[in-house]
Order: sequence, then C-alpha cells, then structure tokens
Amino acid sequence: MSNTPNFNIPKMNVPQFKKPKRLGTLIALGVLVLIAVNLLSSAFVSVDANEIGVKIIRGKIEGTLGPGWHLISPIGSRVERFSTRIQQTSMLRNPSEGDRAGDDSVEVASSEGAVMNVDVTINYRVNKKLLVNLFQTIKSEDDLLQRIVRPGVRSVVRDVLASFKAKDARTSRRGEIQGLVASRLNAKFQKQGIDVESIDIRDIYLPENIQAQVNESIAAEAANQRVAIQRKQKETEAETARLVAETAAAQARIEAQGKADAQRIEAQAQADSNRKIAESLTPGLIQLRQIEAVYKNGNQIYFLPQGASPNVFLTPTNNVGSPSPSASDQAAAGAIATNP
Repeated sequence: MSNTPNFNIPKMNVPQFKKPKRLGTLIALGVLVLIAVNLLSSAFVSVDANEIGVKIIRGKIEGTLGPGWHLISPIGSRVERFSTRIQQTSMLRNPSEGDRAGDDSVEVASSEGAVMNVDVTINYRVNKKLLVNLFQTIKSEDDLLQRIVRPGVRSVVRDVLASFKAKDARTSRRGEIQGLVASRLNAKFQKQGIDVESIDIRDIYLPENIQAQVNESIAAEAANQRVAIQRKQKETEAETARLVAETAAAQARIEAQGKADAQRIEAQAQADSNRKIAESLTPGLIQLRQIEAVYKNGNQIYFLPQGASPNVFLTPTNNVGSPSPSASDQAAAGAIATNP
C-alpha cells in the first residue's frame, strides 16, 4: 500500500472568448460610416467674407456662391473661390520692388522707334456679376493674374505709347498718356469681368540721348517761364504804379472840386444874403439908420417940412452924450422914414 497522499484539485471554470461571427460585416459598416461622414462633410462648403465661389458640378459651371455655408452635391462637385478684395500687381524695373525678380518693367517703343521702359502698378478686382463668364477663360486667381491682368496691362501700355514721341513721356503730356492707358485698359477689362480701380504709370525710363534732349528742353522751358514771370511782374508793377497815380489824381480832383463847390456855395449864400438885404433897404429905412447913427454919435438933427429935399440935415456937434431923443422926436423920425 502506497503512503503517497491524495490531493483533490478543484476544477476552475475559465471563460472562453469566442470570435465574432460577423467581423467582416462590422468592418464594412465602419468603412461605410467613414465614407458617409466624409461625404456629408464635403457636402457642406463655406465661402469666407470678401470671397465669391464658383460652383462646378461634373465639370459644368452652375453659378456662384456668396459668403456663408452652402450645401452641394458631395459627388462630382467643387467650389473655386475668388477674392472680391482689391488686388494689386506691379511691373517695375527695380528688382527689389516689383512682383517678380529682375527687370519686370514694360518695354515699349515710341512713335520714332525709341525703346523705353515703363513702371506700372494696377489695382483691380473681379466683377462678381461677370465671374461666371470670366471663369470660362481662367481657373484660379493666379491664372487670372498671369493670363489676363499682366498681359493686358503690357499690351495696352505698348499700344498707347506707340503713338507718342519719347520726349512726350517726360513732359506735360505724361498725364495724357496715363489717362489714355487707364481708359483703354478699363474698356478692355470690363468686357472680361475685371474692374480697374486705378492704374499708375510710376516712371518712364528713356534712352540716355533722348533723356539729355528732354533735360535741355525742360531747362529751356524753365528759363522761358522765368523770363515770362519777370515780365509779368514788371507789367504788374507798372500797372500798379499807374493805378496809384490815377487814384492820387482822382483824389486831387475830388478835393479841388470839393473846395470849388464849397466856395461856390459860400459865394452863392453870401450873394443871396446881400440880395435879401438890398431888397429890404428902402430909402426911408436908410434915412432912419442915418439919423440913428448921427444921433448916437451926438449930432444934431434938423427936420424940414415934408416934401422938401433933402428932408434931413445932419450937423455935427460936439454934444456927445446928449440925452436920447424924446418919444415925439423918434415918432417924427419914423414918419420921415415911412414917408420920404
């Protein structure tokens, strides 16, 4: 009989992991969900502020979209966005300033065949109403710049300057040239769906020999202008002196006329006064004044009968300070004055 002990080991129930029977189905569902989410997200597109979108479905343009969220077909559809802000491009001779490295200025030939270089800057924006037509020609904003804007500006600048002499570009006709470039370029671009906000001919570089001629012409014109200004100043000074002399003469005439008028008025007044005095002096009044004057000075008065001539004899005496005549004497004297 064996002495080995007997051990009873209890049985343990270990869970068994079973493989899912439909793993392929779950994977397929997951892929479908991802595709659905992807399609759903691509069905919503946003257009930012200051942008406009061109909706293209299976290669066909279906109109434009304004700023905001839009629902489109997720299959075979896309939106090409264009900025509605003002865009700028510069074609300059200085390589550190232009949009491109190196000399990017517009090379033109004048009417006499002189070769010039022109610096040009243009500000433009797409016309939202004509964007669909424009999109028939270009496919993006960079395409618009490279295929439409830059070539169009260069073409118009060359055509305009070809009708001017080289020296005209550096004289007073510079403004006329820029005005023609702006009007023709605006007419050209409007048909294509581009609005020109402004165009600036910043500088025009002439050949050295023509530039020297222009400098001489400008110097001669400046000298002529100085001479004209000096002549004008002298004419103005002479005219001023003439006006001053005429003013002084007129003032003198006015003063003399005033004095003459014053003297005439004074003489007329004196004459009128004398005339009135003369009209008021009757012979009797004169005799009365004579009697009063004689009596006042102390003279004796003799009365003759009425009608005798003379009526009054004045005899000087030394009776100065004699008493005043009596009332009867004064009445007699008054009678003589009244009835000479």
